[in-house]
Amino acid sequence: YPSELVQIVVVDNGSTDRTCDIVEASSATLLRETRRSAYWARNLAIENSDSTWIAFTDADCIAEPQWLERLHRRAHETDAWIVGGLTKYEILRDSMGNRLLYETHLPEQLRATIERHHCVAGGNMFVKRSAFESFGLFRVIRSGSDIELSQRLATNGHPSAFAENAIVHHQCDLGD
Repeated sequence: YPSELVQIVVVDNGSTDRTCDIVEASSATLLRETRRSAYWARNLAIENSDSTWIAFTDADCIAEPQWLERLHRRAHETDAWIVGGLTKYEILRDSMGNRLLYETHLPEQLRATIERHHCVAGGNMFVKRSAFESFGLFRVIRSGSDIELSQRLATNGHPSAFAENAIVHHQCDLGD
């Protein structure tokens, strides 16, 4: 994706590593949110950016190089206001919980989750700014506000689209 069209905003939400140092040494914008919540952090990024489209991922995710381009293409192909990509879970430890997570997030299952049930996960989400302007920011709740947002948009005539080739890798360990 052309770098001149990308504004990178990193919201530090209590990191304990070198995240802030790395961001400050780059061309990205660093914001700090002291209220612990991905939704407070995402809302701060929305309020401090000015792009037409906003892509979200999480600190424990790694997006493939063509990620933005593929999300953007799918949004334009479908005229969707919200697009979810494919999150590939990389299991760190063999356990029942991790196997279930992996098995329930295969491409065709994610397609149904996103396109039929309008459940787009925030770790791989692409949203038109006008969606937030028309229907509000993420609701700051403990969990699930990304899903709530995608369902709020669908209820208002803007169903979710799935971009199978817009891939984010997520290492995970749900425990036993």
